[in-house]
Amino acid sequence: MRSKVLFISVAVMLVIGLVIVGCAAPAPAPAPAPAPAPAPAPAPTPPAPVHEPVVLEIYGSPFGHTTYVLSFALADIISNNSEWLRAVCIETPGSAHNIKLLQRSPEKAPVWVGVVSHLGLYDARQGGTPFTPEEPFTMSVKALSPILATSMPLVTTNPNIKTPQDLVGKTVGLCTRGSAPEVPVRFFLEAWGIYDKVRIVTMGLNEQAEALIDGTIDVGAAGVNPLGPEEWVPNPALEQLVTARETYIVPFPAEDFALVRERTGYPIYPFTCKAKTIGKSSFPDWQGVFFSTPWYVSEDMPDDVATEMIRIIYENAHVFKDYHPTGAGITSETLGNVPIPKEDFHPAVIKFLETKGVKVGL
Repeated sequence: MRSKVLFISVAVMLVIGLVIVGCAAPAPAPAPAPAPAPAPAPAPTPPAPVHEPVVLEIYGSPFGHTTYVLSFALADIISNNSEWLRAVCIETPGSAHNIKLLQRSPEKAPVWVGVVSHLGLYDARQGGTPFTPEEPFTMSVKALSPILATSMPLVTTNPNIKTPQDLVGKTVGLCTRGSAPEVPVRFFLEAWGIYDKVRIVTMGLNEQAEALIDGTIDVGAAGVNPLGPEEWVPNPALEQLVTARETYIVPFPAEDFALVRERTGYPIYPFTCKAKTIGKSSFPDWQGVFFSTPWYVSEDMPDDVATEMIRIIYENAHVFKDYHPTGAGITSETLGNVPIPKEDFHPAVIKFLETKGVKVGL
């Protein structure tokens, strides 16, 4: 009996000891948190799309002419500022030849860029030389930007010549018949009823300035380059004249512009210039015939090509003056400065310029 009690006591003591040991044992360490999954590697950046190279053909004018020099400048500036556009400038006889070439070779439309007078273009559509009424110019071309935007007054060194009627019996210098500077002056002389009452001498604008200086002619045309609304600078020929002689404006009356448009159908509009003193001359506010020689492109030129061209011209407009002094008239603010309806610009050009706040067309 005693042994049985002893056995039970030992057993109880063992149980109690095991309980105590179990309670004193440290709690098991928590399981380690799982390591975060590695971030996925970024997807490789796809390479920029490579544009197929395009070589533009810029058809200018005779070598040495302002429009040829500035067209050479355009080719140079495009080639230096585009990853995929290149351009070459090609000497030609001028505006009429350039659109004749396009009509003869319509496959060139996507890359054709031509120096074209907006008045000459109108004339070609009516069948003027070198086209005919039976075969007028029919291709659809759109303006890119102006090369030369000109306000042209009549000027004299004779202070007694103040009105159109004062021209009767005088010698008037005009450029080659059919040229952009000649057409509007002839139309005004006809509208005034005095074309057959003046003596016409054919010569270029530079020669007219020299003839006015030495008194060979009484009246000539001159050119100024608009830089913005009513702002202008003289072209080299007028600057030469006003440096040598006191010069006076023979104004084109404002009301006569509508008369000339009605009589001729030509898009002839005025440009008002602020009063300015240059050289020996002080000019009042005056209106000149506003005409422009833009670079035109075919309506079939792809939008991306036209957009790239106008972007380059817009961003590098200040560079053109480094090629020719008249290039100072090409500014980012005046790239829509052509006296034609807005819709006569290439649609991609309109879109680009309007996003820059540039007024386009009339």
